[in-house]
Amino acid sequence: MPWTMTVNGPYDMVRERVQLIKRLDVGVEIYFHNGIDEIGERDVKELGKVLRGEGIVCTVHAPFMDLSPGGLDKGVRAVTKDKLKRAVTFANLLGSLGVVCHPGYDKWRFGEYVDVWLKGSIEI
Repeated sequence: MPWTMTVNGPYDMVRERVQLIKRLDVGVEIYFHNGIDEIGERDVKELGKVLRGEGIVCTVHAPFMDLSPGGLDKGVRAVTKDKLKRAVTFANLLGSLGVVCHPGYDKWRFGEYVDVWLKGSIEI
């Protein structure tokens, strides 16, 4: 498959601008923000049909704000797992070529506790 220029857009904006995306002849990376729980699977599946029908390739950008797969708090890790799993489910419904995830590790919050962070991250 030849390379396609891809633009990033929030889910709601992509839904509203499919024809513009088609005219620009670009792919789209659909960003699902932390409000991903409020989006219905049926709507995502329908958008996937529309995109495929228009020949628009897509990828998914998973939520990342306030999430931490390796965080010390088990509740934070649980919420992170749920949101990332939902993003992967949506990617499958869309026929996405892939999912971009930012793991959230940073040296300012976790310092030298890389092993602790990785252990928590692997558990999710």
